[in-house]
Order: sequence, then structure tokens, then C-alpha cells
Amino acid sequence: YSHGFGTRKDARGMFTDIAALFPNREQIMFDYNEIVDETTLRVPPLPAQVEILRKVLAAIDVSGRTVDLVAHSQGGVIAAMLCPTFIRKTICITPPPSFEVERFIDAFRHRPGAVVDMKGESRVPRKDRTVSLVPASYWESLRQTDPILHYNQLALHTELVLVVGKQDDVFSSNEFPGLNPRVRIISIDGDHNF
Repeated sequence: YSHGFGTRKDARGMFTDIAALFPNREQIMFDYNEIVDETTLRVPPLPAQVEILRKVLAAIDVSGRTVDLVAHSQGGVIAAMLCPTFIRKTICITPPPSFEVERFIDAFRHRPGAVVDMKGESRVPRKDRTVSLVPASYWESLRQTDPILHYNQLALHTELVLVVGKQDDVFSSNEFPGLNPRVRIISIDGDHNF
């Protein structure tokens, strides 16, 4: 399971609920973020998150096994950037069609307690009362990443399914222009976290 921006592996119960539906399958959950304390996380830039996923996947004995990957939001981009070649199916739940960095920052800027520092470390209060500490290198890594390019590459190595929430309240678009036609898109009612 590859989770999204500034959350923990079990945040909001999404992955734990999915895992509970498949009790006879091995489930691997991990955190991309540095856990500072009970309510605070530090978010590494995308390439560092890709390296974390690389290490998690390298630890899996894939001989004679089928491996599927479930990703939420930015976690789908991380999986696509790594582009593992032994994954049977990758399911991305509400993946970003693009990174609208300024819109993303503005969504957090006006929250009480928010600090946006594009040269240092931003403090992003979350709806679940946690805080994400975000270094400038993270924002820069978003600006340098084209999710569609990575989804298209990943689709050459795995069955790729994007599950899009019709009422996504995080991303401004549910359109994926230039997406490889091999990628299956399923649009269903739901917000970003279903």
C-alpha cells in the first residue's frame, strides 16, 4: 500500500479497511514520512519517497507470488515514478492528474496555524488535527513531476487502474489528458478519501 501526502500508512482507515477485505493475503503497509511525534509528520521530497518504496519492494520475496499494489492519491505517483516491473496490478485511488502546486499551497495557507515558507519548512495543519512539516525541496519536487508521464510508463509494466472520485475535493480536475489508452479509468461517486 502506497499512501498519499502527509499521512500515515493507516490514516483515515482506507488501507486498513481494504486489507480487512482480504484476510488471507499478506498486506504490507509502511510510512513515507518521518514521524516527529504523535500528531506531526515531516514529508520528504518525492524522490526520497520513491527510494522508500524501492526498499520496501526489494524486501519482498516475489518468487512464485503475485504482487499487487494499491496506492492512494500521491502514493500512485510515487509508485509510477518507481515503475516496478514485477507488479501484476496497480490500483491508484484518486490519483492526481497533475500537481497544481500553487493551488495546493493556497488550500493550506489560510488554515489556522499554517506557515508557508517556500525557502524553508512549511507547517501544514490537516483536517484530522495532525500537522505535516513540508520542506521547500518537497514543493520543488512536485513542480518537476508530471504524473501522466509516469502513469504512462507504469502502464507498460503492470495492469494500471485509476479509480477516480467524481466529487474529488482535492484535485480540480478528473481528466487525464494524454494518458496511455492501456490505463483503465473507473469513475465513481466519492470524494478524495471515499
